[in-house]
Amino acid sequence: MFLDDLPFGLFMEIEPNIMEVIINEGVQISRQQIEQMEQGLLQKYQDHPYSLLINRKNAYSHEHDALSRVAELKNVEAMAIIAYTDATAIAAKMHLLYSNNIQIFTDKASALNWLKQNQ
Repeated sequence: MFLDDLPFGLFMEIEPNIMEVIINEGVQISRQQIEQMEQGLLQKYQDHPYSLLINRKNAYSHEHDALSRVAELKNVEAMAIIAYTDATAIAAKMHLLYSNNIQIFTDKASALNWLKQNQ
């Protein structure tokens, strides 16, 4: 499963080993979609560690088991979530319940700097 084939979002490598993820507007992310994303990431990075920059510029939601599955992604060093509004920040904080390698930011530059420092 290539990341380009996933219809629910856009996946772009913006730095070596840093993938930016933009989920499409209105999507409800399922556990199966997280597993498809993981398969594509493992295919791209093989056994090498990588980081994710989750750009929440669109409104979307997660099913409960999808949220917990994100924390189980293999080979992820760190995840930075960009939350542009209070509502997206509140939604993003749910990830903090499942993992300690996630930080929430209000701008892309800060998020990217943090990821680079944690590689």
